[in-house]
Formats: sequence, C-alpha cells, structure tokens
Amino acid sequence: RMPPVGAAVRALGAARQQGPARLLEEQRAAWARRWADRDVEVVGDVDATRALRLAVFHLTQSVRRAGSAGVAARGLTGPAYAGHVFWDMEAFVLPFLAATDPGAAAAALAYRVDRLSAARARAAAEGRAGARFPWESGRDGTDVTPRTGVTLHGDLVAIRTGDLEEHVTADVAWGAWQVAAWRGDPTLLAGPAGALVVETARWWASRLRWDAEGRAHIDGVTGPDEYHEGVDDNAFTNLMVRWNLERAAELVDAHGTFGTSGTASTAEAEVLFSGQPANNQNYVYFGQCGWVQEIWGGVVRKYFRFSDSATTGAYKHVLAFDPSKIDYGLFDTSLFAGIVCVADN
Repeated sequence: RMPPVGAAVRALGAARQQGPARLLEEQRAAWARRWADRDVEVVGDVDATRALRLAVFHLTQSVRRAGSAGVAARGLTGPAYAGHVFWDMEAFVLPFLAATDPGAAAAALAYRVDRLSAARARAAAEGRAGARFPWESGRDGTDVTPRTGVTLHGDLVAIRTGDLEEHVTADVAWGAWQVAAWRGDPTLLAGPAGALVVETARWWASRLRWDAEGRAHIDGVTGPDEYHEGVDDNAFTNLMVRWNLERAAELVDAHGTFGTSGTASTAEAEVLFSGQPANNQNYVYFGQCGWVQEIWGGVVRKYFRFSDSATTGAYKHVLAFDPSKIDYGLFDTSLFAGIVCVADN
C-alpha cells in the first residue's frame, strides 16, 4: 500500500519551512557520515575510483535502515522490474551492506524472514517440504515473475526463470549466513535467520533425485547463465545446495529443528538431523574425475574442474572455494556466467 497522500503533503510542507539551505546542509551531513564508512579509492586510477563510488552511491541510496525492506533489482535508477526483489539482493548487495551498513543489512534480512510463510506455502503447494523462495518477489513474497515478454523485434517469448531459476532459494540462506558472519554473532542464526537456512535446506532435500549409486541430482533448473534453461546438475546450483544442506545440518545439530512441521522424509532426516550425506563427496553430483558438469538436451558439457589441491575444500564447502585453483583452460566458455558466480561466492 502506498503512503497516504496527506502524509506526503505534510512532509513537503515541513521541508518548505526548513528552506533549501537547511535541507542541503542536512543532506551533505548525512552523506558525509555514510561516505566515512564506505568510501572506496583505487590508488592511481581516477576512473575506476569514480565508477566504484557511483556504484556505492546507488547501493546506499536504494536501501532502508529500519524495519523490513528488500532491495529492488534496479534500486532507484529506473522503473524496470517494478521494484521487485531478486537473488541479486543476497548474492551481490547484502554482503556489501553487511560490511558497511548493519541497519540496512538487518532490514534486507527481515524482508526475507517476513516472507518465509509465503515461501513455505509455495513449497507445500508444490508437494514439497520446507520453503521455496520466489525468483521475482513482490510485496507479499509471492512469485510475480511474468510468464511472457516481448523482444526488441516484437516477438512474444516465454519467461521461465520463475519456474526454473531455483538457486534463489539457496541464495536466501547464504544471505542470512553472511549477515551473521559480518556481525560476528552466531546466535543470530539460532532464531528466524536460522530458520531461513533450515527451511530452504528442507526444500532442497525434498527436491533432490537420488540415483542407484546413492548420489543426489537436481534436474531441470536454470543457473546464473540464463541462456541455458532446463539444465541437469547445474554447477552453481549444486554448489549452493550442498552449502545450504551443510549449514542447515550444523544449525539443527546446534539449535534443534527450528519448529519445522510434518514428518521428515528419509533424505531430509539424514541431511538435517545427522548431517552425514552433506559431508559425503558424492552427495550432490559434480561429475567424474573432478569435473563439474552440466547436462542439457541430453548432452554432457564439461564446466570446469578443480586442481587436485583444491578438490577437497571446494567439494565440501563453497565458502572454502579458491578460484585461483581452477584450471581455466578446461572449461566450456559458454558457461562463464556460472563460473563467475561460483568464484565470487
């Protein structure tokens, strides 16, 4: 619901009473405080410094520092995406806020916590456990991804991200973990923030397909590379899911079940209450001989592989991932978007 017109008129009247000089003085003082916490300088490169400061400015002006407030994909720079919230908030914006603006980070985290019930309802409607967060989140936390779009040439095309780009559910958990890590306060994850991690893991546990060799697969998704849809075992998604399951197992061991309802399946029970499969190298499939693979159209595409010295850490824990140990001469360049996201996260 938009603020009442009367409130806006009263605020405008108060601003007029203060006058332009006073308002400018307040604005400069407020921004001076903000820049003191987050200024960036690339020594010797004026252009890079200016570009980074512009990005910081846009991020800073696009957030609230109290209550529950998501960060829209375009911020305040334009009407595209209608103010809706995507995975960008957790993957790219929230780490910056957690490091520089605790109030804004808390408000962004509260946005997801307040919409956990909607995510649970969606999971239940799809016959699964836990919570599935929407690709494109509106005011009430339901998925508002459009079903079709029009190209620059006037062609009507299907938009499938709302159905297939499921990694957002793990990204929400990752964002909550980032806020707790930057605060240096693990008790934050004993409450509603921890429920985001556990309930999203319950979704994945019920989403996995198990093969005859005891390995789990995630079929039919779209990763950060949105030009390849319906991929089986998308590398970025699998890495994030493994991370989500491992962290949930840790939280359940430490704090209990977070009030989850219903009877857990065998897979859920193993993942969330013992944590053993999440520590097994074969738990979420990554291909043979260290290759991370993706499959679409029945064709196996080699994504990249870790050097021997990186295999254990990278397989076990995405946050231990060391991009310097990737053999970049061995990957399919059409999947570079996923590699960048894995390396950044």
